[in-house]
Amino acid sequence: MDIVKIDKAFIDRLTIDAAGRAMVRAVVELSRALGLSTIAEGVEHAGQLSVLRELGCSGAQGYLIARPMPVGAFADFASSRRDPALRSVS
Repeated sequence: MDIVKIDKAFIDRLTIDAAGRAMVRAVVELSRALGLSTIAEGVEHAGQLSVLRELGCSGAQGYLIARPMPVGAFADFASSRRDPALRSVS
C-alpha cells in the first residue's frame, strides 16, 4: 500500500464544519508520517480543492477535475490540460 484514498463522505464535510476538516487533516498527517500519499475522492468544488492544498493532500479526483469519460478520450484530456492547479493538489 502506498496511497490512502480519502472517501467522498469526508470531502463533502471538508468545508462545512471543523470536525470534517479535522478528520481529513488527521488522515493526511497520518499518511504523511507513514510515508504514504493521499488522494481525495469526490472533489466537486474549488473550495474543497483549496482546503486540500492547505492540508497537504497529495492528489484529488472528482467532477471538479473531470467527468467520467471513455478510455479513448482520456489521452486527449490528459495531454490538453492547461490548468496546473487541477493537475495535483500539492
